[in-house]
Amino acid sequence: MAGEAHLVFQAGGRRIAVPLSDLVGIAEARITPLPLAGEAHLGLMPHQGTVYPVLDPVVLLGLGHQRTDPALVVLLEVEGRSVGLACQRVEGAAPLDDRPGFASGQGHEEVVVAGWPAVRPDLHAILGKVAEGGGDPPTPAGP
Repeated sequence: MAGEAHLVFQAGGRRIAVPLSDLVGIAEARITPLPLAGEAHLGLMPHQGTVYPVLDPVVLLGLGHQRTDPALVVLLEVEGRSVGLACQRVEGAAPLDDRPGFASGQGHEEVVVAGWPAVRPDLHAILGKVAEGGGDPPTPAGP
C-alpha cells in the first residue's frame, strides 16, 4: 500500500486518509438525518442519482464520541457499495509514506501520509457492518 495515493481530510480533529481509487467526489454536506440511527450514522445524502449513507468516521472508528459537524462529505464507492464520510475540511492528496502502518484492531490502521500521521479506515469492514445494519463504534475491550 505504500506509495498508493490517498485523499487526506479532517474529521473531529483527526486526519483521515482514504484511497483515491475509492473516491467518487466531495460534496457540500446536505444530510437528511435518520431517526433512531446509530451514533455513527449521520443520515442520508443524495448525490448525482445515488443516495449515500453518511457516517461519522471518528465515532465509527472509536476515535472519539463527539459527533463531527460536517461541512463536506467525502463520497466513496468500494466494491459497488456507496458511503459518505463526514469531513470538516480536505487537506489534499498524497501517497502513503513507505513506513509500516500500525493496525489498531478497531477497523483502522495508523499510517503516515506526506510525513504526517493519519488514520486509514478499513472501508471493506465498515461497509460490511453497514450492510448488516451495524456501524456503531467499537466497544473498548474490558480489563
